This record gives sequence, structure tokens and C-alpha cells, in this order.
Amino acid sequence: MNNSNLFERSHLIMTGKLCPYCEKSPEFVDSSEIFEKSSGMIYLCRNCKAWVGVHEGTTVALGRLADEELREWKRTAHYWLDLMFTENLINKVYPEFIHGISNRQKTYLWLAEKMGIQKDFCHIGMFDVNECKQTVEICKTAITTIFKDYPYTNSGGSL
Repeated sequence: MNNSNLFERSHLIMTGKLCPYCEKSPEFVDSSEIFEKSSGMIYLCRNCKAWVGVHEGTTVALGRLADEELREWKRTAHYWLDLMFTENLINKVYPEFIHGISNRQKTYLWLAEKMGIQKDFCHIGMFDVNECKQTVEICKTAITTIFKDYPYTNSGGSL
């Protein structure tokens, strides 16, 4: 596969237009086809039981399609990453003040640096299983090493 085709394939996967598992085009359907109650539209690959939500009122995917394993890892990664900004821990591990960005944005910037990726590609919605595992490890290490007595280190995310 040449670079142009590889870029196009990656773009289609990251925008929810191509299933990364079977490489077929997903359907744009109401989420009530998966859940008891509708929570908006999704891209769904019935073949792989993979889906991704979209930004409300748009057809813009929130990331790549995820199968059951990836959805579980995304939940776990979010648990640990969200602690970094909701509990203000990011300012302890990355004390530099950056004018005009939220703790959430600062956390993603820190994570991008730790993972060695561009910040524009650092979002759990775009991550695969390995990147989610890396996120969990980075955040757990930061929390458990620097904040040994932090109360959340023994809950959540134990896969």
C-alpha cells in the first residue's frame, strides 16, 4: 500500500467512515439499534459489532469505530486520564502555566508528550487498544508514583 492509500485509509478509520476490523463502510444509524434508548446517531459495523458516536446534530464521528475490547479499554483509559484533570493532578505533574488552556487540554498535551505523538492525534476517541493501554500506564504511574496515598489508585481500570 502506498503512502497516499495508507493516509486515506487512516483518515477514513479516524473519521468513522471505515471499520478498522473488516474494512467495510459502517452504516449511519440511530443508537437505539444498539442501546435500549437512543442517545443520538452512530456509525455501526454490524459485521464486527463496532460503533462510534457522533457529535450531536452532525455526522462527524467522535473517533474510530470500537469493538467490545476497545470500548472497554477506552472506558478504562478515560477513567485514569479524567482523574488527571478533574482532580487537578495535571498541575502537580505538569506545573507549567499555559495561558488560555483548560486542565483537560493541558492533560492531553502532557499525554501527547509522554506518548511521543502530535497533540492533534492525542484523543482517546482516536486510540487503539495499545494506545489506551499506554494511556492507562502513563496515568496510573503518574498518580501512584507521585501521589502514593491518593485514594483512587486502587479502584477502576483493573483489566
